[in-house]
Amino acid sequence: MSLKIRAVSDQASTPETASPILVDGEAERSVRLEPGQSLELPFRVAAVGAGKAQIAFTILSESVNDRVQKELVVDRPFLFETVSTIGNLGGERSWVEEGVVLPSVVGEGTGSLTVSLSASRLALLKEAVGYLLDYPYGCLEQRTARLLPLVAFGGHLGAFGLESPVTDMAVAVRDELNLIGRSKLNDGSYPYWPGGRYGSYYVSLRVAHIIALAERKGFDIPTSIDKRALLAFLAGSEEAQYWSANDPYLRAYALWVRAMNGERVGTELALALTEPEVSDSVAVWAFTGLAALDLGMIDLARSSRDRIKKYVRPGTRSLDLGDTSSARTDWWGSDTERYALALMLFHALSPDDDMTTRLATSLLDRQRHGLWGNTNSSYWAVLAFGRLADSEASRGADFRATVRLGGEPFLSTEFQGYGGKPASRSATFSEAPLSDATRDTLLPLRMERDGPGTLFYTASLKYGLPSELAYARDEGISVYNEVHDSTGMLVEDGKLVAGKTYRARVVVSSSRDRPFLALRSPVPSGAEILDANLLTSARPRVAGNADEGGEGEDSGGDDNAEDGVDGEAYWDAPVRFIMDDELRFHWDLFPAGRQEVAYWFRAVMPGVYPTPPTSAECMYESEVFGRSSGTLFRIAPAAKR
Repeated sequence: MSLKIRAVSDQASTPETASPILVDGEAERSVRLEPGQSLELPFRVAAVGAGKAQIAFTILSESVNDRVQKELVVDRPFLFETVSTIGNLGGERSWVEEGVVLPSVVGEGTGSLTVSLSASRLALLKEAVGYLLDYPYGCLEQRTARLLPLVAFGGHLGAFGLESPVTDMAVAVRDELNLIGRSKLNDGSYPYWPGGRYGSYYVSLRVAHIIALAERKGFDIPTSIDKRALLAFLAGSEEAQYWSANDPYLRAYALWVRAMNGERVGTELALALTEPEVSDSVAVWAFTGLAALDLGMIDLARSSRDRIKKYVRPGTRSLDLGDTSSARTDWWGSDTERYALALMLFHALSPDDDMTTRLATSLLDRQRHGLWGNTNSSYWAVLAFGRLADSEASRGADFRATVRLGGEPFLSTEFQGYGGKPASRSATFSEAPLSDATRDTLLPLRMERDGPGTLFYTASLKYGLPSELAYARDEGISVYNEVHDSTGMLVEDGKLVAGKTYRARVVVSSSRDRPFLALRSPVPSGAEILDANLLTSARPRVAGNADEGGEGEDSGGDDNAEDGVDGEAYWDAPVRFIMDDELRFHWDLFPAGRQEVAYWFRAVMPGVYPTPPTSAECMYESEVFGRSSGTLFRIAPAAKR
């Protein structure tokens, strides 16, 4: 049978809706197929822009005629960077200025400045709520953190200036809880990663916590969540007994969560407070006070608050919590949590107290670029400020707010009463006044308030760097990657050949142990991953062999040799996830020194492919990260025989 196949970009093209693709080369090919024979018939398609496109294949023959239409999504890969600032304007102050620098080299159509104004504290949570909703990794701790904004604020995400992708909040919460419920282990506990075999006591606490919050907001809990088995694990399992005896923080958190879920834990609570380990911990006293409130034990809650007051050191508008509890090395019990927990307790007992205001200010001061470090810390901060926002809804405001950039008007609005959606404007670099503003120069961003009330503001500058132009960075983690062909020759200048296989090698090093490290290794879009079996080797930093402050440099030799590794050294292999265009690796603990991962991929489709850098970050210390430089891969057609 003879076939004639024609490929065309099937999209009406106007100046506003130009197709992002075109057929590059032959648009029509003829073949002859014998009975039972199949052939692959490739067409070259070039991406000339970003967006959605339709491509149609028309098949003509003496026995069959057909037309197949395929939608293609074309993305231009950019490495996005965002810089944010938050603040408030109240009392006697009528204006405040922030500084903005508009960079001159950004990806086309990616630069924007967004300013959100509100008479509510909710506006200050915009970046943190968006961060929790969009965080790319999927351990169960992070999934419960992602649920918090949906549970706490329901259909009111618009109050954060966020466009919610959720149309039915009840269904979204139920589906997410169902996903979490499928990871339940036989003893009622939950692992850190979905599908894990070992329960995590802290993650199990977080699941029970989000269940209690969801029930209080009126959400139905799906049957996949076995609440009774979970609470039995938290109260009576061997792991519960271990943590109760060895970690006052987790014991106190468990008592609060169990109280929230309706268990009468008053006797256990009173007994726990008599032990000396809790005498110097703000977090433990806050947990016990919150648990006492849920049990109706107001005097005990006030006593817990008064214990915390002993460690308060007031400043001019904020305060320090000077408890002497030893610094935690776990990913829970952070400094942010201490302030968030204390804020919830103080606000519940005396919302108008000066200490409550100072705690709120101190917690806000711990933000960096609108975030609180990681998903766990942001979970607690959003929970605390969500409680404040709920109770402040009855207070009023009556003022006009104006924003100017470099002296030019940017945004103006009025606020009457409290709550509702904030006023917001997002302007691209091609819109006034940004289009006329001087690049690479410090410009004043001035916020003004005229009238009684408090103005809360968030300003975010976002821009994209072309992935292939992104430069390498080492912020505590060094990342190096290279590609070799099947003969072991190093690939230079990103030049690959269609049909050939290649080995990607990534080396990650750090001078310190890094808990919960995530590595993302992209491949060109015109390639496919062949061997997903992880090849790893570790070269730890060993006393006497490596420089204490070094980055674990390669000293040559066999990567699989045991040089410098004592017989007791043991590290779990990373968890891996295989995506369409990248591999992701996760270490629960990345030991100080150097580790290597490698995998095979095949170049498939000729073309030019901007590829993002290989990057590594600590999931609970986002300021600790590293990346390689971006690469522009060129896949050449295979040589004709």
